[in-house]
Amino acid sequence: QAIRVGSSLIAVGAEKQKIRSLSPAMVAEVADGALSFGAASLVPLLVNFLKEYHVQGKDEEIQAMLLDISSAGHRPQALGSWGVPSTNEVRAALGAFEAWKADGRPFMPGLYESRTHGHTLPCFVMQQHPGGTLDLGVHPVESTGANIVRRRADPKLVRPRGEQGWFVPPREGLASASATAGADAGVAGAGGVAAAEGAGEVWRVTFDFAGQDYGADYLVLSVGDELQRLQEESGWAYGKVLRSAIGAGEQSQGWYPTGFAVLKSA
Repeated sequence: QAIRVGSSLIAVGAEKQKIRSLSPAMVAEVADGALSFGAASLVPLLVNFLKEYHVQGKDEEIQAMLLDISSAGHRPQALGSWGVPSTNEVRAALGAFEAWKADGRPFMPGLYESRTHGHTLPCFVMQQHPGGTLDLGVHPVESTGANIVRRRADPKLVRPRGEQGWFVPPREGLASASATAGADAGVAGAGGVAAAEGAGEVWRVTFDFAGQDYGADYLVLSVGDELQRLQEESGWAYGKVLRSAIGAGEQSQGWYPTGFAVLKSA
C-alpha cells in the first residue's frame, strides 16, 4: 500500500513483532512535516513527532513506523526532500526521545490525578526534581505564583493529555495558515483552521519561545513581544510580530503555542 505526499509515494509497512498495522496518515504526517519544517537536521523533527504521538498514546506505532521506513528497515522510504532517514538519524531521535521521558517529559500537556481535590486536573510538566517528582503548572514554563498546579507531584499520578497538535501542528493547519496568512483574520481558512480568538487584537508574549528548534515556520519570541493572532489550530496560533521587545525590528509570521501570549490590556 502506498500514499502520495506531494511528489513522493510513501509506502506503508509495519514491524509485525511490534504492531499489527500502521496508519497511512501517520506516514503522511511525518513526510509532510519533513517538507514543511526548515530545520538543519531531520532528528529534531523526528523527536517532535515522537513526542506528539506519545501524548496521543501511540508510542509503538510511531517508533515502528520510523524503524520500518529507515534505511535499514523493511520498507525504506523517502520523507520528501529529506530522503530516506538513516538508521543513525532514527536511533538518535529515539535516544533523544527516551532522554526527554527520563527528564520527566518537560513541556508535555498532562492530567494530574489530584488526591487533594479528588479529581483530575489539566496541567503541563514544568520540571523534574532529582528524586523524580514533578512541578506541574497551568502553563508549561512559568514556575511561580498562580501558575502552579502541584509542586513535587508523584509522576505516577501524571499521564499525557491528548492535545493533538501540541508538539507538531496538524498538516492541514500548517498548509492552510501558510496559504491564507494575508487573508482576513476573521474568516476560517481551508483545511479546518479556525479564526483566532481575538483576531485583529494585539497580544503580548508572556513566555519566551525558541521557534528555531521546531523549524522555519515557527516564530522566535521573547517576553514582551507584541503579536497579531491570525489563526488557531489545536493549541497553536499563527501570528504576525508587530513589535519586538528586544528591538529586532523585523516583522515575521509563523506558529507559536497559544498559551504563550495574552490579550494586551487597553
